[in-house]
Amino acid sequence: MHYTIYADAFFFINFFIDYMVISLTVTLMGLRERRKNTAKKVLASLVGAGWSVVVIALCRNFILTNYITYFVAGPIMCYIAVGKIKFRRFILAVLCMYTASFLFAGVAFALRNYTGWGYIVFNSNFYIILAIITPVLEGIFETVKCERKNSYIYRVRLVYNGKHGDLEALCDSGNFLSDPLLGGPVNVVNKAAFARIWGEEKIEKYHLIPYNSIGRESGVIPVIQMDEMVITENEKQIIIDKPLIAISMTKFAGGRYDMILNPDSLRDKGEE
Repeated sequence: MHYTIYADAFFFINFFIDYMVISLTVTLMGLRERRKNTAKKVLASLVGAGWSVVVIALCRNFILTNYITYFVAGPIMCYIAVGKIKFRRFILAVLCMYTASFLFAGVAFALRNYTGWGYIVFNSNFYIILAIITPVLEGIFETVKCERKNSYIYRVRLVYNGKHGDLEALCDSGNFLSDPLLGGPVNVVNKAAFARIWGEEKIEKYHLIPYNSIGRESGVIPVIQMDEMVITENEKQIIIDKPLIAISMTKFAGGRYDMILNPDSLRDKGEE
């Protein structure tokens, strides 16, 4: 029995499947906000799809192909997608990616053999549609996750110029303020809370970054690089070196808390 396989169709189907699996892995690992990962996920999916075509076209040794796929190609795809992280978290990400792949294959097998939807599972348009809606599902997942974090106040200790102070902070799922100069997430502190700890001492090293907010279309806000920030989450502490802090004139929720945390600051604990 002979099968005719079209390389272009095989490539694109594998690309869309790889993209969904990698997107699920990145989301479950909670490594970064999804918009920053799109290019890396696409590149990783292209590598995986390209390797699948090479396997079909050139490789004849089944055992050797499996070794290369699971111990070389897979980890390379995962590394491209998640970037440089701690080794044990990288291994967890690889295992998560393979688990997602097996679950996806199992669902596809069940649909093909035990339902009347087999023609859908092997239709390339099906995977294209799934790949298109995957970023939407990622966005919903991130929003729900951040909203759950917003259900309580974080305790934050800031260290600057030899002084430290404790603040109450809220994680704002809509705060994706980043510094175009230093390239990191920016957290926002109320000026009155800052002055309560550090007084009216002159801030010598600061720069301005643009921002947008509700009630004001655009503006600039001063940003300073502090010495250290310690975020207490339940019984765990997240220690961030050289955090970026913007000073705002606005009171947050009528002064109920002093600081707005950038969600990426909370995710930094898994990306060191």
